Amino acid sequence: MSATQSFKGGPELERFLSTLPVRLQKNVLRSGMRAGANVAKKAAQETLGSQANETGQLRKGLKVSTRVVKTEVIARLRATGEHAYIAHWIEFGVQPHSVARGADISRGKKQHIGPFHPGFPGIGFMRRSLDENVAQIVGAVGEQISLRLSKIGLDAPVLTVDDE
Repeated sequence: MSATQSFKGGPELERFLSTLPVRLQKNVLRSGMRAGANVAKKAAQETLGSQANETGQLRKGLKVSTRVVKTEVIARLRATGEHAYIAHWIEFGVQPHSVARGADISRGKKQHIGPFHPGFPGIGFMRRSLDENVAQIVGAVGEQISLRLSKIGLDAPVLTVDDE
């Protein structure tokens, strides 16, 4: 990712969308946000797929959802399914710890008894999918919004990202 990226067409697109009926605005924005989140999902799946120890269940369980809360459109990428519980560990890593029955690492107590798990570093597959694909995500959002509006005969301003 470059040091600076600027968005072009945002204010114009926002003004244009504000002239449309609220329901159409929300539907068009949900569609755009879903398209952008799907770009992040694909990048996260590719990152997980490149890990030798990944079974594929977490990768298959990544899901995109969108919703509208009052006037805000929200897209969400989350881990679902049987292996969703490991997403946090894969993202952030695990510190070395005892796996012995009764071992306690709470409140700063680290016990080194019995079997020991060496821990592993996180790979940041979710965060990386966003950070490294900003231009593609914004491009997908803008492209989907333009596509949806062109289907009903409207020409919307284009949303783009320029690297500086």
